[in-house]
Amino acid sequence: MTTQTIISHRSSSSPNVINSNAAVEQLSLSRPIGIYWDIQNCQIPVNRNPLHIVQRIREKLYKFGGKEAEFICVCDVQKEKSFIIDRLNAAQKPKYSKQFSMNFGKRRLGYT
Repeated sequence: MTTQTIISHRSSSSPNVINSNAAVEQLSLSRPIGIYWDIQNCQIPVNRNPLHIVQRIREKLYKFGGKEAEFICVCDVQKEKSFIIDRLNAAQKPKYSKQFSMNFGKRRLGYT
């Protein structure tokens, strides 16, 4: 796994460069996190289950004590394979959660 660098503007002076793992940890401990995933620009790898990818994203968030405020997945349902849409729909949290939403093209599914 590679570590990315994030530019953090903490003050009006010069920005600080911080380790992405530290940034995720700091942000997740301080407030709820919203996840936005455009699967046409960040595609699901071939032979990978979209449900497992969503689970991994959530695991990383929870690992750092984060709270999922919203998880939005955007795609064109007319162009995406039906099994991918089905698996992404299966990844939605139960109705009682009301903290999860998933967007598909112009149609919004889920709960806010």
